[in-house]
Amino acid sequence: GGKQATGNQIFSWVHLEDYFQIILFLSENTATKGVINCTSPNPVDNKFFMSTLCKSLRVPVGIPAPEFVIELVAKLIGTEPELILNSSFVIPKRLLNAGYEFRFPDIDKALSDLLN
Repeated sequence: GGKQATGNQIFSWVHLEDYFQIILFLSENTATKGVINCTSPNPVDNKFFMSTLCKSLRVPVGIPAPEFVIELVAKLIGTEPELILNSSFVIPKRLLNAGYEFRFPDIDKALSDLLN
């Protein structure tokens, strides 16, 4: 529940319901072709996400994970620490321009819906 590394890494996310609705939207809007970013229009930083997750779960405090711990665990499980340590700021510009309206554009409402 605590931030990972500095907590400043930006990442994009999408609520499961929006993911499914985007697939339906694109199947009905065949004029929209090519690469579509299937992500919320509001990326968040790791610190904000973890804080919001703790609030949604009613966990009073989250234990942070320092960068060296992330690197060690990533090595142990055979994955790349960059998945957590690097930013991934993606905006669904083409999807928004095509007229898709997100049901859960904000992380607080998305987590509340998923966890309550």
